[in-house]
Amino acid sequence: MNFYYIQPGDKDIKFNASLDLAEIKHLHYCLLGKLEAEKQQGVISITTQELLYKLDGIIQYLQSENYG
Repeated sequence: MNFYYIQPGDKDIKFNASLDLAEIKHLHYCLLGKLEAEKQQGVISITTQELLYKLDGIIQYLQSENYG
């Protein structure tokens, strides 16, 4: 397994490079749905927001490196 470290903002992220960009985008899409459900319930999870932020950084990195 290859692991890459990137740093979006102030937090390091470790992710498995065997995930392709499409899988990561799908996970991001699912988390957006979870965030929307949380907004409707009036309780937004910090964890959901952090995961979305981290996935945004990973997607931007992979797109800039032409992965996926």
